[in-house]
Amino acid sequence: MQSLCLGLGDVFSFLIKAFQVLVLVQWAFGLVSADPSNPLVHLVALLVEPPLAWLRRRLPFLAVGRWDLSPLAALLICAFLDQVALGLYRNWAARL
Repeated sequence: MQSLCLGLGDVFSFLIKAFQVLVLVQWAFGLVSADPSNPLVHLVALLVEPPLAWLRRRLPFLAVGRWDLSPLAALLICAFLDQVALGLYRNWAARL
């Protein structure tokens, strides 16, 4: 049971880190003004935009003028989840 719980924590950690990479890739695409009709740009936008749009709706102060700080907020939330929440989960799973 302990191995299963620890493995599940590792899977969640991997998914969080993969999302962080996708957010950074979308940010880089925005810097170079990538063609939105490119399938890779479209796929990254499909995966990243829904959580970022949710953050923008819930936290309207993330839009400061022309600056959109929702990717930064998403990265910080992911880092918190990976370090604190999954750390607590792993400690709990290790005690099983």
